[in-house]
Amino acid sequence: MNTRFCGIAVAAITAGSVMLYGDAIDDYAVGRKDAAIKSTVKSHYRPHNYVTESHNDINLWQSLLKVDASDYDDGSVLNRYAMTTVTPAFDSQGVPLNLGFDRIVPPEWWKSSDMMTSAAMDLYNIVVCDQELMQKRKSLPLADVTNVESDNGFWRYGTSPLYGSEKIQCIEPPAEYKGDFARALMYMVSVYPPSIWQGWGDVMLLGNEYPTMRDHSVTLYLKWHYDDPVSPLELQRNDRIEAIQGNRNPFVDHPELIDYIWGLKAGEIYGTHDAPVDPDAPDRKRTPLKGSYTVADGAVDLYSPYVPDDAEWTIDLQPVAGKSLPIDDIAAGHHELRYTAGDMKGRLIINITK
Repeated sequence: MNTRFCGIAVAAITAGSVMLYGDAIDDYAVGRKDAAIKSTVKSHYRPHNYVTESHNDINLWQSLLKVDASDYDDGSVLNRYAMTTVTPAFDSQGVPLNLGFDRIVPPEWWKSSDMMTSAAMDLYNIVVCDQELMQKRKSLPLADVTNVESDNGFWRYGTSPLYGSEKIQCIEPPAEYKGDFARALMYMVSVYPPSIWQGWGDVMLLGNEYPTMRDHSVTLYLKWHYDDPVSPLELQRNDRIEAIQGNRNPFVDHPELIDYIWGLKAGEIYGTHDAPVDPDAPDRKRTPLKGSYTVADGAVDLYSPYVPDDAEWTIDLQPVAGKSLPIDDIAAGHHELRYTAGDMKGRLIINITK
């Protein structure tokens, strides 16, 4: 199957398979800060597969019942809003009669109807809930309720002064899962276009690439993130969704990223990044392929987390014997890299500046 390099990432899959992403944070976020780290998430963590391309609740439910299945192995699923497990009672079409589902970032927040076949069907954005919550939530924000109108012992409904003295109608999930919801929302505002918000979306979010969340949203969801750290159950959900969509929520695998993008470390460089000075050193850390190089890079490493290590490479159709190309040996300008590994193929145009 012929595949292409996408941006600076190399994607390689075989027919009929789900693409499993490499850990692009370790490979691409190092040496970047705030907006650039968020851009890394956008470039590398979009789903490869969606559960359906239409409003087919049956397909969606089949996936949700796998993603939120309890550990009891009895067909029950976890309702995070109620902190309980529920055994579905199905109608003749296979849709649960006693359950609903909630989208953390509601469809009503998006201007574009095209998002209904992508962002609205992203499993990281959807959780099982009770039908009462589904009816109450609608398109309201998730926030801490200060003026409670109803409280069922798990989630609360009422108003909150999200900013200033305004009373914003909202839903408050259980404290035990607030971090899960916050990290899912941060994922959504990172991987999907930011200039699409309307309604409550415009109250909570900004139409820019960074920071995308308004100040009151940053304050609120950072607190949820800190108060409810990543749990084994959240990591398990990450694994299950990856098996279906082919991508992960990097804020679950690397929760420290949130600090660098929105938190106390915003403006600081993530990790360490040392430009290679000796391309032939056997213990030199390889730098993943990117679009542009300068003399300071030292070498072009023929490496990507998405390409097998035994791939064969060419530059401008000329075979490459080793696994790196010293910058000094490459003329300034644009060059075409190609690789083959079994039935996988790809290409990338790089630019050398001297």
